Amino acid sequence: MNQQQMPPYWNQEGTTHSTYPQEFMDHYQKPLKPWHGILFFAAVMVMMLFVAAPIQYFLGMWGLALTELLLLGMALGFALLTRRELRLVFPLRKPTWKETGGTLLTWLGSYLLVMLSTMILMYFFPQGFTDVSNSMNSVFSSTPLFVTFFIVAVLPPICEEAVHRGVIQYTFGNVRSTPVVVLSIGLIFGIFHLDPYRFLPTALLGMGLAYVMQKTRNMLYPALFHFINNALSVLASSSTDAASEISADLLTGPLLLISVGAYLIIASVAPFCLLGGVCLLRRPWEPKRRLLIPVLLIALLTGLMIISGFALILFTFLKNPDLSTVTQDLENLLAAWIIR
Repeated sequence: MNQQQMPPYWNQEGTTHSTYPQEFMDHYQKPLKPWHGILFFAAVMVMMLFVAAPIQYFLGMWGLALTELLLLGMALGFALLTRRELRLVFPLRKPTWKETGGTLLTWLGSYLLVMLSTMILMYFFPQGFTDVSNSMNSVFSSTPLFVTFFIVAVLPPICEEAVHRGVIQYTFGNVRSTPVVVLSIGLIFGIFHLDPYRFLPTALLGMGLAYVMQKTRNMLYPALFHFINNALSVLASSSTDAASEISADLLTGPLLLISVGAYLIIASVAPFCLLGGVCLLRRPWEPKRRLLIPVLLIALLTGLMIISGFALILFTFLKNPDLSTVTQDLENLLAAWIIR
């Protein structure tokens, strides 16, 4: 690799000291440490509990919008107070087709795993998920769809990403291990949502977002990831009340187990999506790795997921010999989603 090809944060020997090069960014300043980001996150959580929660309780969707703006203000304030250049804490560059494709594949793989984990958790905690779903639908329906879409799908990819993929991940700049960074940021993202039932799904999403940011160093990509995910959530929640009630009723019986089996089969492609995202997001200067063993392991995992899914569906039908009832439930569920 010649000097022109070498990333600006590499040293003369062509080696790097971290996965997220703060030593280049802060050559004139003392680098921030992860504990700075954790303290900042603690301040964010205090704000969420004692300021944002009351605002959202009294103002509903408009309170959520104010919360997002407060998060953006805290992220910008932290960068200014620590005298960091905004372009380094919140890096933005022109996107490329390759990295955009890698981001979309990473989102798809993460989304499928999130849906699978949600269905499994819903089986064990049906009432908790029903309450959360009803609460979210109630808030979403309190404003016109275009307002809800802007507040839920547009603001978080800007404001929440400034906090998590901006400030917090920036403070992990000198952590050498990418898996450690991705896991840490993902867990923080899960805690941030203050919902024990959604902790695992949101943590998985946070890991996908952190990985994209770690590889691209461009906040446009996690913002795109976040936008697509939230936009789907808003559109799925824009159904009629009748359709929502039918879906809630169906997901408390044997159809829930059938749904878990179906998602096991559908999510079996998730590992291949994630592998594709890893390949497309691989930085040009990183060494190429053999894919034979990862592909074989993923193929084995995919086979197990498909077999498990079919076995669970078959088991459910055998435990419920009155197939006409289940068939009618499936027809009702289909009708509910068509109405949506």
